[in-house]
Amino acid sequence: MARDAAAEAFARAAPPGSSLDCALRTAPRAARADLLAVAAYAGEIRRIPAEASEPSVARSRLQWWRAEHLRMLDGGG
Repeated sequence: MARDAAAEAFARAAPPGSSLDCALRTAPRAARADLLAVAAYAGEIRRIPAEASEPSVARSRLQWWRAEHLRMLDGGG
């Protein structure tokens, strides 16, 4: 994900004053970035059905995220 897209996903996941924003403030500082990344990833996956114009588009987006997730797990960060 491009840096700007990642920043947008993070902002959508935990807007100021949201329950996630408040929860992240109480999490250990070292874990906050990772927790936010997981929340942003989950949010992007949840948005696919609402934003895709056709089922094939939704499947393609989901497949792209699946491939990115596997790449990251393999250390391709």
